[in-house]
Amino acid sequence: MPAIICDLDGLLVDSEELHFQAYKTVLSDFGIKLTQQMFIDGWLSGKHYGTYYHLEKAGVTDKNKVEGIRKHKCDVFIDLAKGKLKLMPGVEIFLKRVKEAGLPCGIGTGGHRSEYEFSIKECGLAPYIQAAVGGDDVARN
Repeated sequence: MPAIICDLDGLLVDSEELHFQAYKTVLSDFGIKLTQQMFIDGWLSGKHYGTYYHLEKAGVTDKNKVEGIRKHKCDVFIDLAKGKLKLMPGVEIFLKRVKEAGLPCGIGTGGHRSEYEFSIKECGLAPYIQAAVGGDDVARN
């Protein structure tokens, strides 16, 4: 049976600027001055995985510490995004049509579970989404 799998941030939900602000806040604690271009290169373009790349350059290499920093970023994102998240234009119409067609719809995202669960709830996506998988749900994000 066919199904639809959508990315979340920047496709369904207008959240990329809020993710940028959250990373900028968290990474500043390590002397990293994150710019828009660094964010694009590290998180949106696929050139390298931003969190690990920038923290390693700042001397933070312990995997558990990096994961703790990434979790802190999730918390900062959620705090910043409360009441501000919006669907991208046309998303609600698209999802209604997918549902009316009887197609299951899921989300595949690099965001972590706490972030995507928050975004799904905040934007009212739950009636349209049957499954979601994020960056911390898989071994190799």
